Amino acid sequence: MTNAIARCVMIAVALLPVAALAEPIKLKMAYFSSDREPPYVSVLQPFADAVNKAGKGIIEIVPYSGGVLGRSYPQQAQLVLDGAADMAWVNPSLTPDRFRDNEVLEFPGLFRDLREATLVSTRMVAAGALRGYEDFFVISAAANFPLIIHTRAPIGSLADLRGKTLRVNNLIEGNTLKAIGISPVVMPVNEVALAIGHGTIDGATMPANALFAYGISRITRFHYDAPVGVAPLAFLMNRKRFEKPAEGRPGRDPQIQRRMDGGALR
Repeated sequence: MTNAIARCVMIAVALLPVAALAEPIKLKMAYFSSDREPPYVSVLQPFADAVNKAGKGIIEIVPYSGGVLGRSYPQQAQLVLDGAADMAWVNPSLTPDRFRDNEVLEFPGLFRDLREATLVSTRMVAAGALRGYEDFFVISAAANFPLIIHTRAPIGSLADLRGKTLRVNNLIEGNTLKAIGISPVVMPVNEVALAIGHGTIDGATMPANALFAYGISRITRFHYDAPVGVAPLAFLMNRKRFEKPAEGRPGRDPQIQRRMDGGALR
């Protein structure tokens, strides 16, 4: 996946004759939290390394982790649109007013596994079937699955959760749990451990691979496999920045433009 993504960005670089570039084009890559977390370690850093290696002297992706460009997870897409960052890791479910159609991916029972959920998400975004992505070049689309319920108190069945407050990833997931007597709270993943520790919430839904990265494993002892839905995620770049990486420099090569048709996700 990293190599495929790197080639997509290199196509954008190829739109500019190399001779016209006195210095590498620098692109700011934002990550809202620690550089030890799975999205950064497994996706963003390898992506940046691959692009920088392939485009040495032409393009350079400069990583900004730890929330240097902005700590708010829900505001990552806006950072990209405002130009504070050129690309960022985004949870579209945290801004449902912007990404209005992502709900079709979030219903419980739709997918058999992580691969199927990610492929469907990728293809729907590539086909332009989901509103909200028009101003972005979608480097990657994925889906976390399955989501598991993690709590401090013992849980043997869903009945044990009635009256409890759980962090959820999106409104669809929240409505699912609300229907069986659970109070849902949409919350960014990096705020969950503190909220559970303070007793603000009783537990959270998230995939198992996030337990250790975000400190949830230290404060939850019970885990219940209830496939309540999918958490769509995306690695987004400002479309204007992608299409015109260097103002005032020569434009696109028609042959490369034909290769670009269809976008990065096909």
